[in-house]
Amino acid sequence: MHVLTIIRMYLGLSQIALAKAAGVTQPDLCEMETMAPYGRPDKYHRVAAVLGLPLEPILKNSISDIPLSFFDMHPPQPYLPCPTDRKMRIGREGEDFVFARERDRLKETLPIHAKLVLPLYKMKAQRIGCDILSYDEDGRPVCLEVKTTCEGGSTFSMTRNELETARKLTEAGEEYVITYITNWKKPTQRVRDISYAEFVSRYDVTAQRFSCAPSKEPGGSITGLAYFRKLRGLKEREIAEVVGIRQDKWSLYETGERVPPVQVLLKVSDALDATVDQLLDMYPAMEA
Repeated sequence: MHVLTIIRMYLGLSQIALAKAAGVTQPDLCEMETMAPYGRPDKYHRVAAVLGLPLEPILKNSISDIPLSFFDMHPPQPYLPCPTDRKMRIGREGEDFVFARERDRLKETLPIHAKLVLPLYKMKAQRIGCDILSYDEDGRPVCLEVKTTCEGGSTFSMTRNELETARKLTEAGEEYVITYITNWKKPTQRVRDISYAEFVSRYDVTAQRFSCAPSKEPGGSITGLAYFRKLRGLKEREIAEVVGIRQDKWSLYETGERVPPVQVLLKVSDALDATVDQLLDMYPAMEA
């Protein structure tokens, strides 16, 4: 994974947004993130200038060459609020625990990498389909998927989308690890890191269906469909047109009176730049 991809995720920028700000084309930026540097340095310099970076981190694909001043210029983004649903909240607590563990593990030996451990599960722009982006002892990126339960045992659920993402990331050369936390907050709490290779060789993998029924919570909570639609500044009519359904049907989905089919959820996920899990969660009510 290229340092530009990581910086974009940290800043919540799409390729299109960064390319436009730097005055380069999206194909140019895609090549910069996937190919060895070539040609004149002009386009690299323009991207580096927009990001407030020297050329070395980009041309060398080196996180260690990022100056600390970059983080003074670009503090972390505001994070999404904690889910109100109990099960989802336990999941968030487990993810927060692993996020803190990874930063603590790296802060002495790889301090710049520690600042770029990304809690994708609560960032507004998630790009690679895992919960946390971390790094191994040599500074190579590691994609972490966190599963947390208050019970014991050795089984956990993976959706078809999660399984497919794990496979694609591994085939692309990324390291993918499932961090499984059992007996959460109990004296017998246990944390296991399971590599993708171990996962497919030792576990009986059966993809689970999406759990599509949002639970209605008291206290002014709204579905993820409503939350992310409002967060993106869209009206019900506008998102319904994008997804290709009637506004009245969207309203039923958004209020939780009807369960949207998986095909609709996937379209909404792309349109609102949110994961399916986030769309199915509950969030504190916000203004339209």
